[in-house]
Amino acid sequence: MKKVSLLVLGFSISLSALAAPQMASESAMQCQQIRQQMKLNHQAIDVAYHKNDACTMGKLMIQNRQAFESHPTCFPKMEKMMKRMQQQNSALPTTAK
Repeated sequence: MKKVSLLVLGFSISLSALAAPQMASESAMQCQQIRQQMKLNHQAIDVAYHKNDACTMGKLMIQNRQAFESHPTCFPKMEKMMKRMQQQNSALPTTAK
């Protein structure tokens, strides 16, 4: 559980550091609101962790994941990195059983 919280915290920090100021399809204000909500969710995840409330933690993590996936233009560097990782994974040979 502690590892999950640390992973989420690291993800939060990397998202805020890599977020773009303004994109063509979404306004800067909307992106700022999305990042702010994700930050609040991360703080609530921290509180839920200390209360051993895994259900709340999971719900908040899902909300953040959905926000991230629904608004990739707000996080262009992360989107680029994810595409690169997918390309690398698809290039790996698969073993048939």
